[in-house]
Amino acid sequence: MLLLLAAPAALAAANAKFGPTSEELEQDISQVDASVADAKSRCADFGAGSVLKIQCDIELGFLSSTRAMLQQKKLSWLRWINLNYTVPGQPTQLFTEADARDIEAEMAKEQKDLAAATEKATNYGGLIQTMALVEMQTKKVAISVLRLKYLMGKYGVGVPAQPAAGRNAPTGRSVDEKGAL
Repeated sequence: MLLLLAAPAALAAANAKFGPTSEELEQDISQVDASVADAKSRCADFGAGSVLKIQCDIELGFLSSTRAMLQQKKLSWLRWINLNYTVPGQPTQLFTEADARDIEAEMAKEQKDLAAATEKATNYGGLIQTMALVEMQTKKVAISVLRLKYLMGKYGVGVPAQPAAGRNAPTGRSVDEKGAL
């Protein structure tokens, strides 16, 4: 009987010690929500079918996935359920501190490149400005992907393992232009 009474307390203590706090999750969700609002306002400026609109929609997709993952993690953590996300046919791995530092460094580099592209877009017009806007949006997509990967690692969600070198063989078979028709 004593064991039945002690189990919930032990689970709550383990949950508090090893898991994210509600404040951390709420803060990360709020940051993602702000990014979603920013991306939606930018998307409204681009015409349907344009490269910028397509990239903006891709960014929104990654941000929406990030928010959904964080919300699911929050709800599962409150209910003491461990979530595992899988990618069919790919093993997953948990992050190490070195992985987190690598992603933080890559995000910082992308942020620096984004600032440079933003400055170029504001200082020029015409084709140069258009190319700078495409570069800006590409950097925003890269940052949203890195943020998703970072937050998955931060909250203990396994990410797809990187393929071993030399295992990037194409699937299917190659054909010449006549065979493709």
